[in-house]
Amino acid sequence: MKTLGIIIGLMLAVQPLYAADSTIIYIGWDGYRFQSPDSGRQIGLALSGGGARGIAQIGVIKALEESGLKISAIAGTSIGGIIGGLYASGYDADSLKKIFLNINFPSLFRDRPSRTSLLTTQRSEKERYLLSIRFDGFVPHIPQALTAGQRLTDLISSLTLQSNYISGTDFSRMRVPFRAVTTDIVSGKETVIGKGNLADAIRATMAFPLAFTGVEKEDMILMDGGLVNPIPVDVVRALGSKFVVAVNTTSDLLPKNKIRDPIDIADQVTTIMSLDEKESGLKQADWVITPAIAGIYSSDFQSAAELIDSGYQAGWRAAPEIIKRLQLTCDRDTVCLESIVQTGMPDSLFSAVFPLKDGAIVRRTDIAAALSDLYRSQLLFSVNAVVSETGFKFGSYNIVNLRMQTVPRPAVDSLQIICRGNTVFDSSVIAALLTEGRKTVSSEDIENFARTLESLYRKRGHDLAHLRSVRLDPEHKTIIIDVDEGLIEKIEVTGRERTKKWLVSANFPLREGEPFRSTRASAGITNIYATGLFERVSMFLTPGDSGAVVTLNVAEKKYTQARFGWRWDDEYRSEEFAEVLDDNLFGTGQ
Repeated sequence: MKTLGIIIGLMLAVQPLYAADSTIIYIGWDGYRFQSPDSGRQIGLALSGGGARGIAQIGVIKALEESGLKISAIAGTSIGGIIGGLYASGYDADSLKKIFLNINFPSLFRDRPSRTSLLTTQRSEKERYLLSIRFDGFVPHIPQALTAGQRLTDLISSLTLQSNYISGTDFSRMRVPFRAVTTDIVSGKETVIGKGNLADAIRATMAFPLAFTGVEKEDMILMDGGLVNPIPVDVVRALGSKFVVAVNTTSDLLPKNKIRDPIDIADQVTTIMSLDEKESGLKQADWVITPAIAGIYSSDFQSAAELIDSGYQAGWRAAPEIIKRLQLTCDRDTVCLESIVQTGMPDSLFSAVFPLKDGAIVRRTDIAAALSDLYRSQLLFSVNAVVSETGFKFGSYNIVNLRMQTVPRPAVDSLQIICRGNTVFDSSVIAALLTEGRKTVSSEDIENFARTLESLYRKRGHDLAHLRSVRLDPEHKTIIIDVDEGLIEKIEVTGRERTKKWLVSANFPLREGEPFRSTRASAGITNIYATGLFERVSMFLTPGDSGAVVTLNVAEKKYTQARFGWRWDDEYRSEEFAEVLDDNLFGTGQ
């Protein structure tokens, strides 16, 4: 009976208490990018809205960067979506500060094309009348908002086109995985965007009611995500972050003397309606940073420098406490390492250099640190490890197994390099750029090689050129380099109903087969918008089979309009006129 009791006790001690799970740890070049052994203390970041107040979040990010905290995932609502999307695209806090301090925010609300972009006939035509009313059939057309946000779209597109294309339009493949939170005002539901046109995703989450029109996508009209999820902590958790920091810059209720126009009223109403969601988001966060920005309102964009400084101070005060909390979390996440299985190294060497042994009680961070030390000390090309939960416990510790594969750095003298997709530079030039002066090739070497080669392509005017992939085949001692030279494979025009395709194409200076050039593309968007035929014009790049597919999306205006004019003439005195016309009758802008 005593023996049976012991057996039953042991069975209870190791019975499965939860579903098995796995954690992947990869160090080195993964085919697309370098995964650093210095992962640091990782946090997820949930960025909120608040209009101008949200600019303080740039300062928070700068403080977190300087404290050594690594942002591993980010989600944003409203202006937090802009900041988060740009950060995920590769802009660090200093770059974001420079961008925001140089934006002329009042100009973003003015969509009329500049006079310099108009033809002489267009300038004189616009000076003929004082008032124009457009009609949808026989019904006057009332715009959704003050502006369609063309200038905002142009700005965001210019900043995100390259990173969006290189990531294959998958926000998870960006420098930091990102999600934009929007509201579908047709269904009233939250819509989280993780793929597609990053500029449109950011533009949608910034579409504040009455200020900017929404972004139409399929059967949805997407607008400000703050309406349903002002602090998207749950979205960051869904990206895999175990520790989420929320930054709260949401607007306080406006005092009576600040409620002056319909946009202020909309701001006040949405603030009231989202209070419960805001509190829910704050409660879900592991840490909340609230910059001291009382007295600064959502329209105070002129206070950008002050806001960034306030955010920096709040972030710097919070960073030590966040690090302490992370350390406590790591200490609690201790496991029993049941077994270690490795391939790629002689067992005797592995046993001598790897500090962890079967049956050890360790923290998960200790496992990651041991793998990083192994990568460095043995000069490896990569380490691919899986920490898998068994579903059992040893006492209070979860039981895990460690499986890993190590790949040594390939020797240059026995290495074959195959280049694909390159026409500008010969394969021998590209190979020499990677191997010259080296005895072996490391993952860090490939990262530096990628930067250098892409820089050479930029100097030749190939703005989108990048390495699709660089893959090592250890068995055949081969590195395959797949180059995308950023040539235009195809130009498509979408969204037009009446306008002829040739009219749009004629105003866009780039052609199929040419390298994509950002400045010329931006000028083309300006030209198309300056025709006066469209509410909004946007550009979207997707990878094709042999280059970039450029999609020009246009939203046509209502072309029937009534114009009213008046002028004073010394001879005829007062003259008034009214006219009804269609300014795109045959789809040619006439």
